[in-house]
Order: sequence, then C-alpha cells, then structure tokens
Amino acid sequence: MSVEEEFRSRWQACRHPPDTMPDVEPLLARYREAHRHYHNAAHILDCLDQLALYQTAAPDAAPSPDIAVSLFYHDVIYDPRAVDNEEQSAQFAWRHLAPHLPPEQIEAITRLVRATDHRHPPVQADEQLIVDVDLSILGRDAATFDAYDRAIRAEYAHVPADAYRAGRSQVLQHFLSRPHLYYTPWFLEQYEATARVNLQQALQRLRA
Repeated sequence: MSVEEEFRSRWQACRHPPDTMPDVEPLLARYREAHRHYHNAAHILDCLDQLALYQTAAPDAAPSPDIAVSLFYHDVIYDPRAVDNEEQSAQFAWRHLAPHLPPEQIEAITRLVRATDHRHPPVQADEQLIVDVDLSILGRDAATFDAYDRAIRAEYAHVPADAYRAGRSQVLQHFLSRPHLYYTPWFLEQYEATARVNLQQALQRLRA
C-alpha cells in the first residue's frame, strides 16, 4: 500500500461511521507539495503510528479520539517562510470540518493543532500528548533522526548555510534547555535520553 493509500485508509478509520468525515483529498493535495521533505503524508502516518504505540503501551490513558484527527491537520499548512503555520492549519481544519462535526468538537481539534507550534508549554493532557507524538522523531534511532535532520535542511534550502546553522542551532538549543522534552510518562521514558543525544550531536555538526 502506498503512503497516500495508507493515508486515506487511516483517515476513514478516524471516525465511525466513515461517511462523517469530509473528503481527504484536500489534505493530500497539501501534503504532496513539492517543498515538503519532512512535513508530508509520511510524517502524519508516523505520528499516527506513535499514537497507536502509546495507546497499546498505556491503554488506561484512553486518549481523546480527536487527537488522531488533529494529527491529520497539524501540518496541513506548511510554509517554511511563515511563522503562523499552526494557526493557518487550525483555520483550514475548521473550514474543512465545519459541515461535518459539531462546533465544540472542532474547537477541541483546532486547539490541539495550535498546541503543536511548540512555542508554549502544553497545559492540558491531550495537548501534551499530541506535542509528544509530534516530537517523537527527536528521540528515534540515529539513522531515523539524521534522515529527519537532512529533510528539515532541504525544506529550508532557500536559507543560506550560515543563517541556517545559526537559526537551527537556536531551535535545537531551545529544546535542550527545557527541563524535559516530553510530558507524558511513556514518551519521557521511551525517547528523552536518546533525543538529548541526537540533539547534542546535531548541534555539534552545525558548529563544526
């Protein structure tokens, strides 16, 4: 099954009955944009896999089903030159879902999308979970992290090397300066230590 076929299948599985979900094609059209080397449909599927791993490992946590829907939207608008991608993604989600879901549910979904801007510490438990899922890539094995790191550079190909090194170093140092990268106990145990090693090594490469 191709990435897009899997994306469609997972989208339909988000809601029961499936016909309550709007057409998935407008999302896929966004995620196949040529400038997306990391923030694409494969990233969304990876996030959904991480959520499924969490649900298996911590079944008593019972995360909101809206988290899965929010993951589909959290990067639907992605412009490396913009600073409001999450806000724009939340607005896209609202427009796309408005004919299909009640307003209070859409409000919950868009709140979760906005939480993935990583600018402010997530407060509510569902916000903490979606942020941890989104950042799980930082704590993966070295080869997976390095592929992610190269893909981010490709998305910022328009930025000169010196400026990229400075900006990217600032982002990575910001993460490292936090008392912890993950909020939910499972993600903290699973990825925290490896994430810090990966970030330190990425910083060293940038400074070399």
